[in-house]
Amino acid sequence: WLDAPQAQGEAKHRLQHNVTDAFKMFRNFPVAVAMFDTDNDGDLDCLTTVRSNFDEEGHKATYTWLLPGVNGHERRNVTFDLREGPSPDKTVFTPEDGDGSEQIANFIYSDNEHCTVLEIPYKNVQECILWMNPKDLKA
Repeated sequence: WLDAPQAQGEAKHRLQHNVTDAFKMFRNFPVAVAMFDTDNDGDLDCLTTVRSNFDEEGHKATYTWLLPGVNGHERRNVTFDLREGPSPDKTVFTPEDGDGSEQIANFIYSDNEHCTVLEIPYKNVQECILWMNPKDLKA
């Protein structure tokens, strides 16, 4: 066996977790394409979102999801009016086809250029979606 001293100590969590700034991300993503969602039921396949309003000072943005109606799902558009939430990575919205209660959209990650990860309730299911900048997609 090796004659090596034993080391003891406590691990210190030094990994820095940057909080996504949703409104900085909105500024850089006028359009995004959903590349992956967690439930794999096909309702969000080929989904594109388009920003129609952006008020950075007032912390408001409007995006419309363009659902193409693939995999047997209905073709439709869903609009999200987003406003400042309890922290920079969270925005508040009221679903247009919901019961009128406010919901939270959580922007888990964004590099503010190529991709962002969003956790959002949709049709009574918590979805986690990877969004990509369409400029980064190759045909």
